[in-house]
Amino acid sequence: MSYKKYFLMIVYVLLTVSQINAQQTDGISVENSLLWKISGNELIEDSYLFGTIHIIPEDDFFYTESIKSAFELSKKLVMEVDLDIVFSAQLSLMQKMMLPDGKSISSYMTDKEYNKLEVYLKDSIGLSGISIMLIDKIKPMFSFSVILEEKIKNIKVYEMHFMELAKKRKMKVVGLETLEEQVSIIDNIPIESQVKMLLAMTDSKDVVEEYFEMLDVYKKERINELYEYSKEDRELEKYTDDLLVNRNQKWISKLTEQMKESSCFIAVGSGHLAGETGLVNLLRNEGYVLSVVKVFE
Repeated sequence: MSYKKYFLMIVYVLLTVSQINAQQTDGISVENSLLWKISGNELIEDSYLFGTIHIIPEDDFFYTESIKSAFELSKKLVMEVDLDIVFSAQLSLMQKMMLPDGKSISSYMTDKEYNKLEVYLKDSIGLSGISIMLIDKIKPMFSFSVILEEKIKNIKVYEMHFMELAKKRKMKVVGLETLEEQVSIIDNIPIESQVKMLLAMTDSKDVVEEYFEMLDVYKKERINELYEYSKEDRELEKYTDDLLVNRNQKWISKLTEQMKESSCFIAVGSGHLAGETGLVNLLRNEGYVLSVVKVFE
């Protein structure tokens, strides 16, 4: 597997976890939209906020005139991470994604549990032997991206799309956090808890089917409904603050700094938009005016 795919696995995990854990239990909802104009609060130029989904089939990918216009009106691209890093850092990240001390996933399960997982991956999901071998060696949170990478052909990735456009326009690219920081967030979830999440997958519906259900909600811009995909996973719920809430709050000061400097096109996981601690509400609390921009005319 190439280093680029390892990067995509890291970003996929955090974006997807964010999307399925966007919380509305506080009773606060925002307008359903993936694209927002940010103005006011003494900004010299407007900025734009766009909610992404990490893995999307090429046939479902959309880059409408509204998104294109917002991007071209901006001087900087701001994303969760800047994916352009040196080779030495790439190797370090690959190592951090592997299970510790050369262990395999079977080391954390009983023989019965591992056999059940293997049968599920091979027979129910139809995963190749190579992918199953990879899942056996990496931290469980990354297993979901391995499955989707194999089962969804001809994928597009919004983050890579925006990076390519930014390079062509010679735009500055700003990361709100580093890939190392993203990996450390995942590492805050104990391997044992990650294993429980992986095993729980074998008792649920096809994860690929669940993905396409979430994709349909995303394409309809219903950001207030994405939280329904959490399935009340108690293991994951314990880490919602680290995965979503705290990150949003940390990003606000960085976004404020970048937007004051010049106009920004901000592309982050769509799960970061909604809810009381979502970026739309937090930015409004800071005094900015966030206005819906229609993605599909």
